[in-house]
Amino acid sequence: MSGRSFTSDAYRYGFNGKEQDQEGMGGGASTYDYGFRIYNPGIAKFLSVDPLTKKYPWYTPYQFAGNMPVWATDLDGKEPEFQGSTPNQYACAPIKDGCTDEPYGWSWDGCDWIQGDKLNYRGGLKNPWEDITGDLNTEYDSKQEIVDWRNCSDLPDEGTGCHEFAFSGSFRNGISLETQDAQNEALTLYYNFINGSANDLSSFLSFGANSVMAGILQDEAFFSLLGSSFTRSVQNYFELNGSLNGFDGTKAISDFRLSMKTCGENYLNSQLYMFTVMGGYCTLDVQINEIVDRQVSLTITIWDHFGADSGDAVSNLPGLASLYYLQKNTISNNIKYKPFVWNIRANYFGK
Repeated sequence: MSGRSFTSDAYRYGFNGKEQDQEGMGGGASTYDYGFRIYNPGIAKFLSVDPLTKKYPWYTPYQFAGNMPVWATDLDGKEPEFQGSTPNQYACAPIKDGCTDEPYGWSWDGCDWIQGDKLNYRGGLKNPWEDITGDLNTEYDSKQEIVDWRNCSDLPDEGTGCHEFAFSGSFRNGISLETQDAQNEALTLYYNFINGSANDLSSFLSFGANSVMAGILQDEAFFSLLGSSFTRSVQNYFELNGSLNGFDGTKAISDFRLSMKTCGENYLNSQLYMFTVMGGYCTLDVQINEIVDRQVSLTITIWDHFGADSGDAVSNLPGLASLYYLQKNTISNNIKYKPFVWNIRANYFGK
């Protein structure tokens, strides 16, 4: 009614409907509680990093509403939510309140977001858990004793201790050119094989996007070629269709693998460190996080077995024949020397 107004100090809510603290924190007159973070409107920043920073490395850890404060709101300090602006506008995001962080494509129909296809894809040689026990049938080539035992001639012939010594020396030499942090991550793999601490076939070791190993992987030629090849496939499909519904990411991975095989290269071997810890791979996972103005954000996960296969039994590469010997001759009666599944996850940004 005209001429009437009402105010109350008991009302605790304000900007974006969040609870307001009148006393403020971080130098502001008032701050707002977003549940996961505290927002200071005086400096237009949160006072702590986004708990989902690892998922969105292209944003500053202190970003608000995906750096779109004019047309987006920040629900709880974690992810932005916004309405579409034009019909057929396309966005990538997980299901709201979903149980996983797997992204889907979403199309704006003028009123609502319409959920599209899931945007993660798998390709490669085989499922990571397939044949995890490794090859046990190929005969170990005793001629490799000269290669693997050259530093332990005082130990008994065909002795497990000597083979462990030979494999250890070769593995440590292969990772020695990188930083101590990188070596420590690689030695996690080594000790899990030697000590048998990763012998549960349902579990695996994983090095995330913020690991030192992921940073080294990003400099690997194989990784860069995979990222650029997959990005081109995404860009071409999106330009033709305006969305990624129906995009066959598994075929894009397969086409890349075929092109690498044709060139005679399908290994992670441009750096001695990566060639030592992984070399080959079992499976490639590629997840599309975002596509904006031809810029594509991907998360690539490379899966492998840490262990030996039949080719390693007669390999001339230092340490591999001994690795095979340990696996073949002790796996049936010991928790040690068992192969296991592991992966590295790294981000790729393509234009």
